[in-house]
Amino acid sequence: MEKEPIFEQKELKPRERIIKAIKSGDSENLFSVLEETDKALTDNLSNGSFTPSVIGELKEKIKEFLKDVKEGGNADLEIYLGDGGFSRLYLTVDYEGIEVELGGQSTKKVKEKWEEINL
Repeated sequence: MEKEPIFEQKELKPRERIIKAIKSGDSENLFSVLEETDKALTDNLSNGSFTPSVIGELKEKIKEFLKDVKEGGNADLEIYLGDGGFSRLYLTVDYEGIEVELGGQSTKKVKEKWEEINL
């Protein structure tokens, strides 16, 4: 499937971009969107939780997640954000559709930013 240029996706809210990336089945696209979302939520100009030591593992988890979606339609993925791991983003695909939610244990700052960028 042809990848839509990132700049054309900028008009979509982060939650919508993540859902679109999941539907595309493109693991690199999903990783890029998650990385941008992490930076937006944590105001971290470095790579946040996506440091070189965890990038490979995260990319493998994303591939497995998308494989599960393709094969059975049911999958979930937990992403630790760049605020020291306090905040998490949950991706869930099941018979009801695709859910992208911020974890309840997330920091107040991250929760406020999530609401701001997704309204």
